[in-house]
Amino acid sequence: KALLETGESPTLVALQAALLPGLRELGEIPGLGPKKLQAVREGLGITSVGELEYAIGENRLIDLPGFGAKTQAKLGEAITAWKRNRGKRLLSDVLEPAEALAAFVAQAAGVRHAALAGALRRRLEIADEVVLVVDATAQAAQAAVASAPGVELTTEGPCFAGALPVRVVACAPEAFGAVLAFATGD
Repeated sequence: KALLETGESPTLVALQAALLPGLRELGEIPGLGPKKLQAVREGLGITSVGELEYAIGENRLIDLPGFGAKTQAKLGEAITAWKRNRGKRLLSDVLEPAEALAAFVAQAAGVRHAALAGALRRRLEIADEVVLVVDATAQAAQAAVASAPGVELTTEGPCFAGALPVRVVACAPEAFGAVLAFATGD
C-alpha cells in the first residue's frame, strides 16, 4: 500500500539501509554474482571493492571453492573496467531526467533561462556529468538546482540520477548563448 501511495517501499528502504555500502558496490562488478559474492564475503571477510582488489593482488581468491586463477584474473579485469566506468551513465538513462531537471530550474525564482550543455546536449552515448547553463545569479542558480527533485547535495556538490555530478554555469543574459556554446563544446 505504501508503495502505491508514496512511490517507495519502506521494507526495501530498510533493507537497503541495512546493506553494507561496500557490498552494493561489489554487486556492480561484472562476474561477481550472488554466489561468488557470498563466497568472498564468508570465506575472506571481503566487504568492499578495495578489499577484493587487495585479495586478488595477494592471490587469495584461488583458494576459495568455485574460484581459480582464471576467475581471479577476470575479476581483476572487471574491477579495472568498473573503476574506469564508475560515475558514467548511458544517455538513454539520464537524458529525460536531465531535461526535466533543466525545465525545473528554468521555472525557479530568479532564473530566466536554463539549458543542458556538455555531453548531454551533444547527445554523446556516455555522460559523466550534467552541465546546466543558467541565466541567473550564481546563488539563484545553485538554489534552484539544490531544490530540484532527484538532486542530492554531497560534499562534492550537487549530484543527480545516481550520483551523476551536476555542474552549474551561471551567466548574464547577454552571455547566455556564448556560454551555452562554450559549455557544450568538447
